[in-house]
Amino acid sequence: MEDTTNTIDQAGVTPGGPVEEEVLSAEDQKLINQKFLKPRDYVLFSLARFASSAVTGLVQGYLLFYYTACMGISPTAVGTMFLITKIFDGLNDPVMGIIVDRTRTRWGKMRPYLLFGAVPWAIVTILLFMPISNWSSVGKIVWMYITYIMYDITGTIVGVPLDGIPAVASPNMDERSKIISISRILGSIGEQSALVLISIGLILTNDDYANTYFIVAIIIGILGPLFMVLGGVRVKERCEPTETTPSLIEGFKYLFKNKPFLLLILSNLLTFFRNLVSAAIMYVVAYIYSNGSLQIAFALPGAIASMIGMLFAPRLKRMMDSKKLFIFATVWHSAALAVIFFIYIIGGTNWILIAALMFFAMLPVGVLNVVPHLM
Repeated sequence: MEDTTNTIDQAGVTPGGPVEEEVLSAEDQKLINQKFLKPRDYVLFSLARFASSAVTGLVQGYLLFYYTACMGISPTAVGTMFLITKIFDGLNDPVMGIIVDRTRTRWGKMRPYLLFGAVPWAIVTILLFMPISNWSSVGKIVWMYITYIMYDITGTIVGVPLDGIPAVASPNMDERSKIISISRILGSIGEQSALVLISIGLILTNDDYANTYFIVAIIIGILGPLFMVLGGVRVKERCEPTETTPSLIEGFKYLFKNKPFLLLILSNLLTFFRNLVSAAIMYVVAYIYSNGSLQIAFALPGAIASMIGMLFAPRLKRMMDSKKLFIFATVWHSAALAVIFFIYIIGGTNWILIAALMFFAMLPVGVLNVVPHLM
């Protein structure tokens, strides 16, 4: 079965790309409509996405607060480190994409990186949250740079192929769309696993942030690779890679030739503030409400709202085109966050009110997580 489907790409069908129906034989057309994925494929790959999102959710949501509030590193030093490493990450991802594209093994071109990169990524994640409050200022900063750059490299080694596996898991476009949708929903749940674990930990330890973060990092670092490896082992690469691959320079040239794609990337860059919400919540509950365990009351309603938005995104897309839906969701989210800010400024400090408003503010985020992939 799998050997036969490997001929699909040579017949003119590239994963994720348009199908040139007129050049396909009846046999090739039959293969495209054939079912290849079983329920356990969807489950295990979604668990891999869940685990990956648990790691990124922990780091993106809590590392800034951990560095500044728990380890005593100056915000200027942390911000500079993030700036430098994100510039590096902007070069790191396309280079990894080229490496993956040129990989040829009996396991495929993507799965080997997921199988052998998951454990190092998890170990580095644990090292990120290792308590170093007693170190010197220079020692803390050096350790911060070393571990975060290692995290960025290992995360790219795992993340790039993980994002690419659905495109080669089946020649059937419906199956590819289905595995992307299901895994994205599980990934959104995975992003909140750190929130739940940390909230429970803060209650049990009476707001001992440093030790709670370290324990949660160990839990996610142990369980995460297990799920990622299971997903990598189970989901096969059934679409044969193309014989030629574009260079890095050709890729950037194509980016500027493809105006819709370029505009989509720029729109995502200009809405970067969406990613600040989860990181800011920890500071709000710690410094304004002086109760770290309240974070779950602020973040969980938003997480549920985001998942609801993801579920309704395909239906909303049938009501309006992707561009209008993207603009509508962005304006809604921006306006709702502004309303919450001004309500607090004029005296609406009741945490129940603010938490309830966060639910409505985060509803469009689920749409914004899905629509770019549909576009």
